Amino acid sequence: MPLARRIFLVLSLSSLLSLGACAEKREFGEACRSDGDCQGNLCVASGSADEGVCTRSCAGNEQCPRGWSCSGATQAGVVVCLERASTPFGSGADEATTQDQE
Repeated sequence: MPLARRIFLVLSLSSLLSLGACAEKREFGEACRSDGDCQGNLCVASGSADEGVCTRSCAGNEQCPRGWSCSGATQAGVVVCLERASTPFGSGADEATTQDQE
């Protein structure tokens, strides 16, 4: 087999194998199975037993989107945004936004 063809086959095979490693990371709020699935590397349990949800760290409700609150903690102790949960900071991001406007 000519050298050029061998090189082509090796490069083609490595490209195909690397496609699985280049899977796009999921965004905040999307379903996940592990931290590595998420852009922010934080996947927390959700209502579904099979899947979690991608989230981000926070220090208060104002850092979470509407309908989410800064109320969860990972096993590593990182405080994160969770969807519609009560917190020591209030009952959710919607309440924090309403209070700020008054």
